[in-house]
Amino acid sequence: MGSTKVNKHNNKFKQIRNAWHFFFESASVITAQWFSWVVALLTT
Repeated sequence: MGSTKVNKHNNKFKQIRNAWHFFFESASVITAQWFSWVVALLTT
C-alpha cells in the first residue's frame, strides 16, 4: 500500500524533472544562439 504511493510520487517527480530538463536545454540553446549573434555583431 505504501509502495504504490511512493511510485506515483516518483512518476510525478520524473515528469517535473523531464519538463525542467526540456526548459533548461531550450534556454541554453537560445542563450548560446543569442551570445553568438552578439559576438558576430560586435566583431563586424
